[in-house]
Amino acid sequence: LVGLHATQACATCHVNNVYKGTPRDCVGCHLPSYQKTTAPNHAAAGFSTTCDTCHRATDTTWQGGSFNHNSVFQLLGRHATAACSLCHVNNVYKGTPRDCLPCHLTEYQRTTNPSHVGAGFPTTCVTCHNAADSAWTLGKFTHTWFPITSGRHANIACATCHTNPAAYVQFSCFTGCHNRTQTDGNHRNVSGYAYDSNRCYACHPNGRAG
Repeated sequence: LVGLHATQACATCHVNNVYKGTPRDCVGCHLPSYQKTTAPNHAAAGFSTTCDTCHRATDTTWQGGSFNHNSVFQLLGRHATAACSLCHVNNVYKGTPRDCLPCHLTEYQRTTNPSHVGAGFPTTCVTCHNAADSAWTLGKFTHTWFPITSGRHANIACATCHTNPAAYVQFSCFTGCHNRTQTDGNHRNVSGYAYDSNRCYACHPNGRAG
């Protein structure tokens, strides 16, 4: 007899003075408590009826139970501090999605800097966002089409080249950067030259002259 069991009157478990055959497993006595629990709803969540999975016999209150959430979904970053009800709406636990998109599709669609839809970014959020991040703004995108991690193109705002937030496949080399007078002057006698962003990229995919 430990925890709450150590302080109970015998008649609490041995009803009507019946001792022989008294259950020795938790659910034999505590099934009504299991069924009535709402925070979280154990039955709806499909929690095991082996109470000692989360509750210890030495606990002095039911609120001392601890659920190993990492066994089904690892809680990192903002997930670690979120209230249960943010993911488990209306106290529904069983069947909650374990991948990002079903919960975060709205954020994906509303994001404007940059527009994820317009850019055609994948809906596998972990491509750019780390589960341990404390904010969405910590996401990192690998800009594989053009080097923007070094040199003159490093750390420029997306909107500098991608002037149409609804269509990131479009880009401009000229918005506040390469004015026509200078660019035309640098390309005198260059065969096939045109003051056109796609033509610029065709000849300078690495951002270098030559």
